[in-house]
Amino acid sequence: CGEKLTLRSTFISGFPGETEQDHLELLDYVRDVGFARGGCFPFSEEEGTAAADAPLASRGVDRETVLQRHGEILDAMRISQENFADELYRKDELVEVMVDGTMHEEDSTFWRGSYGTDADAAAKVFSRATNPSAITGESTLVSVGRTRLDSPAGDDARVLLPGLAVPLTPGGVVLGRVLTVDGLDLVCEPVDVVYRSQ
Repeated sequence: CGEKLTLRSTFISGFPGETEQDHLELLDYVRDVGFARGGCFPFSEEEGTAAADAPLASRGVDRETVLQRHGEILDAMRISQENFADELYRKDELVEVMVDGTMHEEDSTFWRGSYGTDADAAAKVFSRATNPSAITGESTLVSVGRTRLDSPAGDDARVLLPGLAVPLTPGGVVLGRVLTVDGLDLVCEPVDVVYRSQ
């Protein structure tokens, strides 16, 4: 169809009655399908649910096992998500990004990765604007957003737009030029404003 599609799913690890074989089958499934986005939650008892009200003996999966299985599923999901991002986005490709918020470049919670082999390209944009236009300039603010493939909540993927001189309010849409893909993060140079949210 020519459009980029995102296959996503969310799983629960350690649901009462889950066997080691169930877990291994799910792990193989996640690896085989190669989900573009998704996640996994460890089972937790919610008061008033059938699973929480089941006799303790029938629950079967101890907390340590639940957390270990949860971690294995998340690791498999992250690998498939990174592979998807590497295959989907190409350097200099233009993508529309909906802005979710803004943070300062030096914010310690901002940095997730090293920007791989394109560290120089990313560093240039973080230190100064590489496209002096009406929407870029000297700024320590980084707009953070998502593409049409990303969920507003729950996805680890983010689009980072450093150098946006006039930060857009959440809901604004920017055309960004892909500089690099770092794990799940897409780093883009802002090129044009498509929609300015009120």
